[in-house]
Amino acid sequence: MKDQAIQKDYDLDAFRDIKPFQLPKSKDCDRYNDLPTSGFLNWAACSQPPRYIDMPPPLQRIHTNTTEEVVFFNVQKCYEKVQCRKNKKSKQRVQGATINMRVTTDTPSKVEVYVERLPKAAVLCGDSNGRVPLKPKMENVMYSDNYQRQDQYFSVDLDSVYHNPLTGSPVYKLSTVDSDRRNRFWLVAYVVYANGRKSQPFYSEPFLLKSKRSCKVSPY
Repeated sequence: MKDQAIQKDYDLDAFRDIKPFQLPKSKDCDRYNDLPTSGFLNWAACSQPPRYIDMPPPLQRIHTNTTEEVVFFNVQKCYEKVQCRKNKKSKQRVQGATINMRVTTDTPSKVEVYVERLPKAAVLCGDSNGRVPLKPKMENVMYSDNYQRQDQYFSVDLDSVYHNPLTGSPVYKLSTVDSDRRNRFWLVAYVVYANGRKSQPFYSEPFLLKSKRSCKVSPY
């Protein structure tokens, strides 16, 4: 029994020789100490964890925003309507009005193009046609070096439409009064993606339509 008591004391002495080590203090403890001891908690005054945008780059989630661009080329300031006769019928057709355009996107898409009388001009002359669709013609497609972006080249012909397909009204009916203000049009384009989403509208430079007396046969 005496030997067991000596062995027990020896074991206690061994534990006394062990030096205590300090545990690392948690950051949550610091935040807790910052809190007020009485009254309402002002969370704005308390220290906050690092924001998402302040995290190191490997921890950030990469969000890719779809970007698009529509550029209209060779839009003239003025186009002329020429008197044409076909099948014993006389019509005024827009002459030399093929407009080229480029659509740049980073995902597969298509484009919708409309011709519209300027809103103020439509009010002045009572034009209720609104936006009349044009059929774009694909000309070429080019891709970037890493195939992340594509440039689609289209062309539209203003003379490809004569009547509004919904109302039957003439699209380019010209006003003889204050013609410089009332006979102005522009093109409106939308980029349409596979999921049905449409981009913001892209507008061309406004152009003026006026009459020119001539005698030609319309191809339409």
